[in-house]
Amino acid sequence: MFQGIAHTALGVQNFDASYAFYVTGLGLPVYAAWGEKPSRCMLLDVGGSYLEIFEGYETAGERSRWLHVALNTDDVPGAYTPALQQGAKPKTEPKTIHISSRP
Repeated sequence: MFQGIAHTALGVQNFDASYAFYVTGLGLPVYAAWGEKPSRCMLLDVGGSYLEIFEGYETAGERSRWLHVALNTDDVPGAYTPALQQGAKPKTEPKTIHISSRP
């Protein structure tokens, strides 16, 4: 039935900083973009799914947010270092974990 995640949406307060982080820092290509300031949006290709970034999105006076984003890569240092250079705040160092799950 499902083939994967089509896209994940994120509301951001600073669209230009988000562009710098995801496009310049991580190198994600912009698949599509639309809208004008202060309600721009871009759809970034994450290799099989998309990350949708909305400018100025707030709910009940609080910025929209999520807990984390996990991206697959075969070059962790090549992705991690530019992310830090673009302002990412590390919570933990990158690592591989195996999660036991129940079907």
